[in-house]
Amino acid sequence: MFSVNTNQAALNTFSSLRSNQRTISRGFERLSSGLRVNGAKDDAAGLAISTRMTAQVRGTQQATRNANDSISYLQTAEGALVETNNILQRLRELTVQAGNETLNDQDRSAIQGEMDQMLSEVDRINQSTNFNNKKVFSQHKTVSLAQSFANGGKLNGYDVTYETDLDAGAPADFAARRDSAIANLKSSWLREGERLVEEQYGLIGNGAQFRVTFDAEGGDPADASAAGGAVAFVQSSNPQRLHIDLHDFPIGTQPHGGSAPQYSDRVIAHEFVHIAMNATGTRQGGADGWFNEGAAELIHGSADTRLGGASDAQLQTMINNAFDSTAHNGNPIDYGGAYIAAAFIHEQIKANGQEGIKALFTELQSNGNDFDAALTQTTGLSRGDFDTLLQTDVTAAGGLAFAQRLRDDAATSGDTGGLGGSILDGGPVQTQESVIPNEIYSTTDKEGGQRVNFHIGSGTDDELSMFVGSFNVDAMGLREVDVTDHDNVDFALSGLDDALSYVAKMRSELGAVQNRLTSTVNSLQVNVENTSASRSRILDADFASETLSLSKAQIVQQA
Repeated sequence: MFSVNTNQAALNTFSSLRSNQRTISRGFERLSSGLRVNGAKDDAAGLAISTRMTAQVRGTQQATRNANDSISYLQTAEGALVETNNILQRLRELTVQAGNETLNDQDRSAIQGEMDQMLSEVDRINQSTNFNNKKVFSQHKTVSLAQSFANGGKLNGYDVTYETDLDAGAPADFAARRDSAIANLKSSWLREGERLVEEQYGLIGNGAQFRVTFDAEGGDPADASAAGGAVAFVQSSNPQRLHIDLHDFPIGTQPHGGSAPQYSDRVIAHEFVHIAMNATGTRQGGADGWFNEGAAELIHGSADTRLGGASDAQLQTMINNAFDSTAHNGNPIDYGGAYIAAAFIHEQIKANGQEGIKALFTELQSNGNDFDAALTQTTGLSRGDFDTLLQTDVTAAGGLAFAQRLRDDAATSGDTGGLGGSILDGGPVQTQESVIPNEIYSTTDKEGGQRVNFHIGSGTDDELSMFVGSFNVDAMGLREVDVTDHDNVDFALSGLDDALSYVAKMRSELGAVQNRLTSTVNSLQVNVENTSASRSRILDADFASETLSLSKAQIVQQA
């Protein structure tokens, strides 16, 4: 077809020229910017993908800087702990020097003066160590160590000595077992026993002495040094003796010692009742000798150990034997029955409007230790009426129903049936572990530490957290360190050893996290490299290809 008004050839040429011009314009845009995708029209899907990759790359690059900053933070903390460790080593050296009895009082005062200055420096380091105007260490004063040095590591009302010699031929690990037992006794067990007896029985020490021994002596029970026999016992000598059977005190079981359910700290609390009753003149003899063991079992509870799994008939047998006493009738004391009877006394005294068994001990101390009179005064029951109610009354108020409740409540709640617990006094549940609290605290945000979060990734959950404890004198339990008295040296050494272990553990954790962060930095850098390469293939212009395309378009344009 031949047409005059419509120049089809010119239109075709113009359309081709316009398309070619767009190609030239896109080529110049890509070559001048270096990007293949300069807008969503260039590659809509690619733009969305590359945007996410850009966020990942930039976030990861910042995370790399964060990780390096975190390493610097931890190195600052470790540097402070290095000097803290040096100070503690010097303090221990001075303490060992103070243990030499060739020194006089003036020498010890001079040593104590240097120690006081060094301890002040420990506080200053903990207080002043900063990174980017942020305190590195927690400033909590909560004790974070086993050795809390409450009252200088001593008891309030008793003078304790430790006879540490072991017989020739003792098993090879007995020295280590002895040292572990002593550490437990000094750190919390004896103090907890004393505290419980003071609070629950009102028996306050009067400066009486007792000694802790580890070798059996003449007159001891036949199983006093045999595994599974007499774990510990108190001998009413002058001074009293607390004997520990090292067969039954394994190493590395702090803070509770031994194994469930009869942890060693419960045994020591039991024995401390005997120490206190001997010291205060409330120990019973003859027909009432059962009460000594009943009170000792009651302090920490025996519903789990003595009554757990017992049938009703077995409970009744315990009750029938509750008042047995070798010295009285030739029958050995039934610990389960004695516990039930002591707990029953506690309930009857409370029902009579008094404080509980503590009122009985108060009465024993004031009335010349007449058990029957004290029982009548506090429960409102004569001894005969009390015995009948416990042993033969089959009503809900009788002894069997009471024992059944102890057994069943212990099984369902986990409470041991000790004084102050949920079963007897409506208090918190005292489990086999918590019945003796043990003043030991872990390094957590509420108990002596602060959480530090390191954001080491581009995502929302890419965090590394750790706790950094407090390293002031209070937190390390060293506030009461005093070597002016030779008797305090062993407590000071024990506390300093704990503090050194505490610092070493924290340094080890800091070093481990630093190594982890170094690996994190390496991993992040590889991530950035590979993600950037992938993003480049989407976003960046291929100069060779774009130059070729532009040249072709320019030639066509000129033609």
